[in-house]
Amino acid sequence: VHEIVEKVGFGPGQLLAVILACGPFLAEGLELLLVSLLSRSIHTDLDGGEVAEGLMLSAVLAGAAVGNIVAGPLADLAGRQPMILLGYAVVIVASAVSSFANAVITLSSLRLIVGLGFGLAQPPAIALMGELAPRQWRWVSIVGPAVLFCVGALCAVVMVTLEDAWFRDLSMLEWRLLLRCACIPMIALGLAAVILLPESPQFLASSGDVALARDSLRALASSNRVPDVDVSFRSFDGLVPLWRLPALGQMRDLLRMPALAITAPICLGGAIVSFTLFGSAYVVPLVLTEELEEGLHSVAPASVLLLSFCAAGAVLGLGASWGSPVGRKSGIVASLVVSFAAALLFVSSISTAKIQETWPHWGML
Repeated sequence: VHEIVEKVGFGPGQLLAVILACGPFLAEGLELLLVSLLSRSIHTDLDGGEVAEGLMLSAVLAGAAVGNIVAGPLADLAGRQPMILLGYAVVIVASAVSSFANAVITLSSLRLIVGLGFGLAQPPAIALMGELAPRQWRWVSIVGPAVLFCVGALCAVVMVTLEDAWFRDLSMLEWRLLLRCACIPMIALGLAAVILLPESPQFLASSGDVALARDSLRALASSNRVPDVDVSFRSFDGLVPLWRLPALGQMRDLLRMPALAITAPICLGGAIVSFTLFGSAYVVPLVLTEELEEGLHSVAPASVLLLSFCAAGAVLGLGASWGSPVGRKSGIVASLVVSFAAALLFVSSISTAKIQETWPHWGML
C-alpha cells in the first residue's frame, strides 16, 4: 500500500483530506481563543467567580487530553474516518448546547465534552494524513493541523473584532451568539467530511478489506489526476489487524529504555511548546485589554492578535519548506529556542510592578 501511495504522489486528494481531517484543529484554535476573549462576558452573565472561570477555561484542555489518550486504540479498532466524524459530531453538539448554559458548572462540563471531541478526532486525523501522504510529504500531517489551528484563532479574532475591535468592554460581548456562530465552520466542514473524507487504505488493508482499500487508492489516484496507476497489491492472510495490536503494550514499550531516551525529550518539548501556545492564547487577550485600560498602547488589540496568528501561520508554512531536509531534531531544537525567546520577550513586556502586584509571592520569579 505504501508503494502505491508513493506512485500516486501528493496532490489535490491529500490537500482535501488535510482540510477535512484537520477541521477539529481549526475548531480548537477558534474555541480556545474565543472562550478566552468571552471569559469576562461569561463571568459577568453567569457570575461564577474566578475559580469557576478558570475551571471553564481549562476544561477544554482536560477533555482534549482524555480524548487523545483513548483515540489511538479506538481509531485502530473502528477506523480513522469514523473517529474523525465522531469528533466533529461531539464538538458541534456540545459547543452548540453550551451556548444555552445557565450555570458555570454546566458550561464547564459541556466545555469538557467539547475538548473530548477535539481529542477523539486529532490523533486519527494525524494518522490518516500520514498514511495518505508519500514519505517526503508526511510533514504535512504536522504542519496542516498547526496552520489550521492558527486559521481558527484568526476566525475567533475576526468574530470579536466585528463587535469590539478595541476590546473596550469584553464583558458586554454576546457570548451565546458568538459560541453558536463558532459552530458554523465546523458544521460546514463536518458535512463535507461525511461526503468526501476518505478512509485510510492502510487501515482497510490491515483489516482485510482489500477491495475497499483498492477503491480508496483508486479514488486518491483519480483526485491527483494519475488514474493509470496500478492500485492492485497482494493481500496477506497472516497480516495482523491494527486493532489486535496491544495498545497498552506499545505504550509500555515507549516508557522503557532505550525508547524512553527518545520519548521523554519529545514529550518535554511538546509540553513546553503547548504551554507557550495555549497559555498565550488564554493570557494575551486579557493582558492586552488591561494595558489598553492603563493607556499603555495605542494599537487595537484585535490587530495585534491578527498579526500574531498570521505570522504564526506564515512561519509554519515557511518552516515546512525547509523543515523536512533539515531534520527532526534540528526542527525540535529550533522550535524550543523560538518558544523560549518569545516567552521571555512576553514576560519582559509586563512591568515588574505589575507582576509584583498580581503575584506577590512570585515577583522574584
